[in-house]
Amino acid sequence: MPQIDVGIVPVDMDSALVAGNTLVNKTNAAPVGTFDKVQIWAKTDLGGCLVGLFEAQGSDNYNCHDHETIGTVTAGSVQTFTGMSLVSKLGSYIGTYFATGTLEHDTTGHSGILWVAGDQLTDHGIDGYSKDYVSGFSLYGSFSPRPTDVAATNGDHTDKVVVTWTKAVGATGYQVYRDSVGLGWLGDVATYDDEDADAGDITAGSAVASDGAHTEHVLLGVTGEAANNGTTHTYVVRAKAATWEGDDSLVGDTGYRSIGALTYQWLRSEADLDESFATIVAGTIEAYEDTGAPV
Repeated sequence: MPQIDVGIVPVDMDSALVAGNTLVNKTNAAPVGTFDKVQIWAKTDLGGCLVGLFEAQGSDNYNCHDHETIGTVTAGSVQTFTGMSLVSKLGSYIGTYFATGTLEHDTTGHSGILWVAGDQLTDHGIDGYSKDYVSGFSLYGSFSPRPTDVAATNGDHTDKVVVTWTKAVGATGYQVYRDSVGLGWLGDVATYDDEDADAGDITAGSAVASDGAHTEHVLLGVTGEAANNGTTHTYVVRAKAATWEGDDSLVGDTGYRSIGALTYQWLRSEADLDESFATIVAGTIEAYEDTGAPV
């Protein structure tokens, strides 16, 4: 499973950063994407923790353009928080603010950190930061590239279900899954025609004909006929590139083939026989008056 990441993979580090400051980690800038997982290693329990993404606004000035509230972070090991929705801009850095506790911190071997007093995440303002060029701290965000906006047609076609999606960042190929079964890898596309989705079915029913009730025609009809759309299938889509295969789209969609409009064609035998039927050319409706029947 690929990971598009930002920040430093959390480990037990050699020192600690104290509460009350906004901290920005300049190691490993983010690509464009939506980070759905955040990991933190606290040295002592954190309280009132926020995590955000920051972009440069000139020399030593940064602003937080998106943030999530984490709350309490238990110390002593990596703590993982999922279900995030941190939308990054190209070159964003990950940062945090916490009201109490301390955060694992390395004093060497990284690309540096920025800091400024107080919570600078909530208001998303532009602030001047102090900085160093060697340290880092245990804060990390990641996401697995996934297609989004998966949609499948509901009865729009009799011969297929059309599945569409929005492409994943960095992907070069896609596979549609119908009811958890992969349908084969495609190229760099955003649509697929599932012509093997289950077709609808028709129950023909039974033909009925009037017997001497009318002098000028025989009244024909059908009883017990039925028409059903194809099976409703669930579709998700997975992305891949040369070096990775991603996860299924978080949200899929259902779709089915329609049965289309029913048509009728009446036929008449030469006598009271179940054979040698000839087409009644005009007999194309369900209730039909056969005026050509022998008197």
